[in-house]
Amino acid sequence: MAGPLWSDPIHDPAIAPALRRMLEADTSAFPGYEKVHALLVAVEEELNDVPLYTNSHHACSVLKCTPPPTVLIRSALVNAGYRVSSTHANPLGLKTDAPPGVMWDILRCWVRDHPVKKPGEDTPGNRILGKQPQLEANFARARAAFSKAKEDGVVRFPGNPEAYWGPKMRHGRTVPEQGAAVKDDKKRKR
Repeated sequence: MAGPLWSDPIHDPAIAPALRRMLEADTSAFPGYEKVHALLVAVEEELNDVPLYTNSHHACSVLKCTPPPTVLIRSALVNAGYRVSSTHANPLGLKTDAPPGVMWDILRCWVRDHPVKKPGEDTPGNRILGKQPQLEANFARARAAFSKAKEDGVVRFPGNPEAYWGPKMRHGRTVPEQGAAVKDDKKRKR
């Protein structure tokens, strides 16, 4: 089913704040300051004792429903007594100490309030929605569901600093003009 799983914390909680303070002391010395700062803030807020994260959009695709806003899922988890945070690895990822069944119960309550077309008979979505939720989700916005970074205006996943930034195309290729197709060097050389 899966490869090796690292279940210990992957970050030292003392290093991220120390690195962030070092970056903030002289931002001009670090050209990639925005990206590194955003990553360090995400690592600081992440639940360090929870090894895995879940993607609510993927879970909703199983149920064939529109995903609820992330803040509502986070609020439902907090209102149910669980901890929740974002993850540095995925903008849609949520780390929580809630068991998977709680997340499915929250999504069952969401689908009950926002009906979907009945999934096919023998589909995972039908089997999941066929069970009654054991937990009644409370989607009232909870203060603890908001990240401190969002309140402080820190961009979690900043965009690239300029167009075509990052790894470039293979030698001999050119960036296509608006609406033009990329020419394949292999076809031209034949």
